[in-house]
Amino acid sequence: MTTNPQLAKADLLLRQDRPAEAERLLRQHLAGDPDNLHLLALLAAAVAGQDRPAEAVQVIDRAIGLAPEVGYLYYIRGQVLLRSDRYAEAETALREAISLDTLEPDAYALLAQVLLVRKRYHDALAAADEALALDPEHLHGLNMRGAALVKLDRREESAGTIAGALREDPDNAYTHTNYGWSLLETGDHRAAADHFAQALRREPGSDYARGGMVEALKAKNPVYKLYLRYAFWMNKLTANYQWGVIVGFYVLYRLLRWSADTYPELAPYLTPLLVLLVALGVSTWVIGPIGDLLLRLDAHGRYLLTAEETRTANVVGGCLLLTLVGLTGYVFSGAPAFLVLAGYGFSMILPVGLYYTPARTRHLLRYYAVGLALLGGAGVVVAFVGATFNLFVVGYLLGLFLFQWVANYQVIRDY
Repeated sequence: MTTNPQLAKADLLLRQDRPAEAERLLRQHLAGDPDNLHLLALLAAAVAGQDRPAEAVQVIDRAIGLAPEVGYLYYIRGQVLLRSDRYAEAETALREAISLDTLEPDAYALLAQVLLVRKRYHDALAAADEALALDPEHLHGLNMRGAALVKLDRREESAGTIAGALREDPDNAYTHTNYGWSLLETGDHRAAADHFAQALRREPGSDYARGGMVEALKAKNPVYKLYLRYAFWMNKLTANYQWGVIVGFYVLYRLLRWSADTYPELAPYLTPLLVLLVALGVSTWVIGPIGDLLLRLDAHGRYLLTAEETRTANVVGGCLLLTLVGLTGYVFSGAPAFLVLAGYGFSMILPVGLYYTPARTRHLLRYYAVGLALLGGAGVVVAFVGATFNLFVVGYLLGLFLFQWVANYQVIRDY
């Protein structure tokens, strides 16, 4: 690596999360030295930091084309692909980096991070251990080992590992954030919030820490805390097992519904179970957006939400207002159309809550949500001027049912 002070400045800008400034500086140097591998590697990181993943991959691939024997370039490619949520390709790049430079702990630690995202927790632990075998004080390796141990329910070992990372660097924002998420997963939202706060004091722009603080604050609500435990449990499962839970839940509901219809004498006992299952199913979709709305209304919590989360919370508030108007109208008028309005308002929380999702899934769900809103809105209008249970309402209900399966597929497939 070069000791050029201008390149050191570019590297510092990247560490300070100022990729646009780093890119300008790097392109100035590349104009005079277009084949400099270090320049190209830093440029790829700078471009990736501005959410231009395809261009970043092109830059690092150009560097690899110039020097395919340099393991560090594959490490940078792994970083870029990880930021782009291209996890399988990131793993391939990092394994190539390791094959070319088996003594580089950074590559093992980043590989552990990729494997954690891919829910291969034993493999992630092994990769983190490889990083620590090369450097026992490697912070990223310690953090990834701690995170893998939490996923494997070896919580005491995890706490010891992350505590070791904090001893190595007590001011490291990433370590405090990682510890906060681990504590949140074990149910200690108060201690988690403390570590997220320490991380945000050191690195105010950290989305990882901010997101953790949002969850920790919402976990003050006991209902949301139970939901969070369910969400962490589901997140540990691989895609096949996640689908098993989802399909199993639906099959159980259909079986109970069939039993209640076939054996009327069992209906008084089965109906409460059916209501509970529906309530549980609906709650897993709407509790997150409603939690954001509560933070939006909090004098301090609102500052933790991103612009997208704030917009979502505002729309969710509008959906709840429609629900309230519909229920109030039905109570005073008895007109069934008001129930259609209330059902439309409440059910739209589901697609609205998933409108802003990770980049690989957001576009289809956005178009779907807009289509549902228009279809349901038409159903409400027709309910007031014509038939209450009209074709638009039927289409909306069918679309809403399918939306749950489409959304689950889109989210699960990314891993």
